Amino acid sequence: MRDSIRARSRRAIVLFIGCVTLAFAMFAIGLFIGRWSRMIEPRAGSAPVAPDVPPRAAVPTVASEASRDEPASYLIRAGSFPSSAEAEDFVARLRERGFDMAFTRSRSAPDGTSSVDVLLGPFADAAAAAQVLRELRNSGVSDLQLIPTR
Repeated sequence: MRDSIRARSRRAIVLFIGCVTLAFAMFAIGLFIGRWSRMIEPRAGSAPVAPDVPPRAAVPTVASEASRDEPASYLIRAGSFPSSAEAEDFVARLRERGFDMAFTRSRSAPDGTSSVDVLLGPFADAAAAAQVLRELRNSGVSDLQLIPTR
């Protein structure tokens, strides 16, 4: 009788350790898949804006449209695309979601390739840019970069 109790106890311990190991393995695989899925996103641009996100409220402390040619404190790079058509499509999606300060700007790399950046701003201070950056992330846009311009 004592042997059968020990055998059941051992089986219970082995089962518990097996379950904990399986749970840990599933957690680790989930982390790996999550990081892997971020790595396979197109490097040329950002993830599309989520379709079920409601439009957001007015943007705080954004400089006027006319001041885009003047140096500003901060811009947000929301994506970089190989063609202007893709960049303009992304700008249109951002504007549909209420990010009206989105615009494009061409950029040439030292190796001779060119790309079109999708930028938002200009913003007068880092706090205003950080708030819009959070709103963009909550809307499903990834690969964001805050760019100081002065």
